[in-house]
Amino acid sequence: MRCNPPLSAVHYPLTNQSTHVNPEPLAKKSKMTWTSYALMTVFFWGVYGVILHMARGYMPGASPSAPTPEGAQAGLKAFLLVCGAYCATGIITLIVLKIRGSDFSFSPLGTRWGLIAGLAGALGAFTLVLALGQAATPVIKGGGGLGAAAAAAVMPIVFGCAPLVNTVTAMIKAPPPGGLKSLPLEFIIGCVLAASGAFLVAKYAPSNTGTAGHGPAPAAAPAAAPAAAKAPAAPASAPAPAPSAAAAPAPSVPEVPAVPAPSAPAPTPAPEAKQ
Repeated sequence: MRCNPPLSAVHYPLTNQSTHVNPEPLAKKSKMTWTSYALMTVFFWGVYGVILHMARGYMPGASPSAPTPEGAQAGLKAFLLVCGAYCATGIITLIVLKIRGSDFSFSPLGTRWGLIAGLAGALGAFTLVLALGQAATPVIKGGGGLGAAAAAAVMPIVFGCAPLVNTVTAMIKAPPPGGLKSLPLEFIIGCVLAASGAFLVAKYAPSNTGTAGHGPAPAAAPAAAPAAAKAPAAPASAPAPAPSAAAAPAPSVPEVPAVPAPSAPAPTPAPEAKQ
């Protein structure tokens, strides 16, 4: 019968554990957490809609006080400038990658999905411009009639319902283990509150009242009357005040009959001369 040697007698080759655990020195821990970057995104995307609508409103011909046919292109002009800002940000990203020593290697799947993500973001920015423009259009032209307050109605709907679409998309890509029946009740209530909250904010925002010139045309005001006409007019037939009991009645004056004027005497005919 063969006996195995005790563990203490077994000699194992020594290995350099540092080469297997972490050959590189630990990177310096960043002071920014994921929540910090998420809150920064909330700020930037929160002011994005208002600033984009301001850019559209300052384009030539977009002012409601002096509209021109060129004003119909204001939204596309603002979107073009947004694309220019994206291009400038992409150039800065290339410089940062070069400084960090990247070899600029891309995988086919990563490239494809990156371009799809960029297309989704660009289409979202484009449709957002269209939504802001349509909401600011006067009611008599088929728009929302909100004017400068269009962003107050559009952005809550966008950012209130976008998380719901994000959640559904994530569940389609990675379904929950127990299926839809395993979804907790708190999650369903949160989705309902998010959608209803977006509607309430968009509907009852204090700035969501529109501006002059974007609603239906008001009725023509009457011409200004002279200052004298503004005084309240006396009634046509005012009742005579009742006589006071203490006041003595005024003495009655007898009526004097009218005397007819004397008529002029008839002229006497002249005597005829004798022959």
